[in-house]
This record gives sequence, C-alpha cells and structure tokens, in this order.
Amino acid sequence: MASSPTRRSPILVPGRLKAGAAVEAYVITVLSMAGIYAILAISYDMMFGFAGMFSIAHGAFFGIGAYAGALAMLKLGVPFLPAVALGAAVAALVGSIIAVPARSLSL
Repeated sequence: MASSPTRRSPILVPGRLKAGAAVEAYVITVLSMAGIYAILAISYDMMFGFAGMFSIAHGAFFGIGAYAGALAMLKLGVPFLPAVALGAAVAALVGSIIAVPARSLSL
C-alpha cells in the first residue's frame, strides 16, 4: 500500500499544534485590542458627534479603569471579569469625584 500524500507524520503534529496555538493567541490579542479601542472610539463619537462636546477625559478614565483592573489582577489575584468590573467602578468613582466640583463651573 502506498501512503497517500495527505497523510502526516505524527512527529510533526505537536509542532503544528504549538505553532497553531501561538497564532491563535496572537489573533485573540489583536482582536481584543481592536475591540477595546472600538469601544473607546464609540464613546468619543457619542460625546463629540451627537452631543457636540469635546472631552479628553474619556482617555483618562479609560486609563484609570484599565490600571485599576490590572493592579487588581496582578497584586490581589482577582479573576478577569471581577477585575473588569472593579476597574469600571474605580473609573466611575473617580469620574464622580471630579464631576462634583466641575458641575459648578460655567463657560
């Protein structure tokens, strides 16, 4: 019996799986970053496009929430989803603290 050209050697399979996992991890990372920046761009579009207000604070609150979530995961060992919720809560708290004195300002 002649071996068919589509038959693969079992020795090559683990190497192929390792390369496939690396490519898959890269694709997941790129798609995750694209999704994060898409959410940030949509928030800018809602503020500037629909409301007509220019605000750079979105980037600051985005960074504060991301930093708080990353610290919660690295230092406290919090799982991913609770760390995301914690980061959002910290960003909302900082935004609320800044909004109280900013509310009394007028142009």
